[in-house]
Amino acid sequence: MLQKSVPILKAAQIMREVNKREDLEVKVHEVRAVLRQRLKLGWRTAKPLPVQCNSERCRVLRQQYALKIMPLLR
Repeated sequence: MLQKSVPILKAAQIMREVNKREDLEVKVHEVRAVLRQRLKLGWRTAKPLPVQCNSERCRVLRQQYALKIMPLLR
């Protein structure tokens, strides 16, 4: 999944992939436990972004802001 750059949206996707590839039967709650406890991963739903967020104008403004704020933070 990661090699193909497929976004992982649900633990059930990982469960199906493991069940298909390996000789194991894992359950969704086991996948979630491994992700949280062993790998220290958490997740939340991504918020949709407005269309203009990566326009050239917005990128220039973000860069200008960063250039001004960085010396102040040092």
